[in-house]
Amino acid sequence: MSLLNISASQGIFRWAIDILFAWLWTYLGVMADKSARHVKQVVFPLAKGKVLEVGPGFGPNFGYYNKDNITELHLIEPNKGMIGKLKANAAKAGFTNAKVTNSTIEAVPLENGQYDTIICCLVLCSVDSVQEVVNNLYRSLKPGGRLIFIEHVQASAGSYGNQFGPVVVAFWKFVQNMLTPFWRTFTGHCHVNRPSDQLLIHRFAWDQVYTSSLSAPAAEFEALSRRIMSDFPAEMSQLSSVPVAEPSQMPVFMRRLTPNVWGLLVKPYIR
Repeated sequence: MSLLNISASQGIFRWAIDILFAWLWTYLGVMADKSARHVKQVVFPLAKGKVLEVGPGFGPNFGYYNKDNITELHLIEPNKGMIGKLKANAAKAGFTNAKVTNSTIEAVPLENGQYDTIICCLVLCSVDSVQEVVNNLYRSLKPGGRLIFIEHVQASAGSYGNQFGPVVVAFWKFVQNMLTPFWRTFTGHCHVNRPSDQLLIHRFAWDQVYTSSLSAPAAEFEALSRRIMSDFPAEMSQLSSVPVAEPSQMPVFMRRLTPNVWGLLVKPYIR
């Protein structure tokens, strides 16, 4: 088989996987959004200025943004099967001038200090080089800029909200490592065993750090939410009370396989 035929076959396979994953995400994405809705209601209104959302999918996060605080919105989505609906949903949400780029984040040149806010929601699991991507995201964030993330990550006591002991955590980490080679083939290159949260939080200097697990007790979420509401009173004025988490629709196996961690990270100003 010639190199041209191999390349064409790989392109067709990639296209088919994109279509399959887009179809699956029509259902899984709704469940994922509902599971994280209480978190999104707290942190996503903090997006302001020039905003980059990496891997927005069909655009479920548009409804959580405060549109009046966003001057520009750049959406980078690699899945061809999602682009049409993403553009339609952006226009429907009032982001008629949103810039939509069908590409991997690695292929898009990012300038230093380019964005006021960067959103990563269930995307760092699928990039080719997570270290390279987080380096570039930090570099392209303005001083004082905000990085907001919700990511499913490697099993750890913290990612499960400290609900499980070391034996249970080790078991699920083993399951993640075993499944990832097969899993990533059919789920848009998704790796279920990446410690993306640790790379984001501990690799760089942050002026403010707010982070927790979606599985954390309600009291912990309420306390952290009240801290955010107190520290960002202007943006949070429309939120009169701390949202309550809804029961997850995700199967128990999926919740154990893909524990979610969220965070709000603020880059220091240059002193």
